[in-house]
Amino acid sequence: MLKILYQGANEENRNVIKENKPLVLYGFEHIQGGLKVTCTFPPKYRVEDEEEEEKVTKIREGAEKSFNILFDEWRGKIIEVRASNDFDNYTLFFADRFDVARELEFCSLVTRSEWYFPVMIFAVDENADEITLLLRCWTYPPKCPEGIELKDIGTEHISHITRLVEHSNFCKEKISRYRVKNETVVRWVDVYDTVSYLEAQVDALTRLVLKLTDQQGDEIAILKEADKYSVLDIKPIENIVHEFKEDKANARIKQTAFYTTSG
Repeated sequence: MLKILYQGANEENRNVIKENKPLVLYGFEHIQGGLKVTCTFPPKYRVEDEEEEEKVTKIREGAEKSFNILFDEWRGKIIEVRASNDFDNYTLFFADRFDVARELEFCSLVTRSEWYFPVMIFAVDENADEITLLLRCWTYPPKCPEGIELKDIGTEHISHITRLVEHSNFCKEKISRYRVKNETVVRWVDVYDTVSYLEAQVDALTRLVLKLTDQQGDEIAILKEADKYSVLDIKPIENIVHEFKEDKANARIKQTAFYTTSG
């Protein structure tokens, strides 16, 4: 089953789309073992009032990008596709949303929505029997070949994760497993212990640098000032070594299990 979820644009919300979201036009084509996706990024303009006269300024060139989703390549994955408007080149980035310790987030869309924005999320279950595409930008109904279920999910402000869970059994199960794992590893790792490890390691490196250099400068002055308050002067070395050998090593073993366990 191949399903495409899109946020349907219409004339009523067209102006809102232009103001707040990059408008992408999507096209799809069956290929051997997968689906070809074409994204058309129309030019974007800004309309300004200059002494009560409208001034139209082009702020982004248009472009077209295509990529193939090969189902066997992405089995068991939920993949985020984003576009970077780097000098109108529109580089596409692909990242696994749920094989990291924290749900993957990119730079703020509030401050940089024109430069680095979501295009779609696609999910392929382990058997490549259920494939779901969630089109992240508001768009007009895409033309699809036969064999694809097309569903307009509306333009309400609902989390895309919630959308995936609602419309894909595979996503629902994978995201649920991920959240259980994530909550577990958060309980395993004490943030205060982690800061303590890093502090001891940085203080040790600072003192080592000061011992090995006879140079002067602002950087050395900063290190000398920091060394006055080194944890090495208040905590026995034996205790620090014990923390690394026992506590940090144990935390790393548990984190390794998180990354290597499927789900």
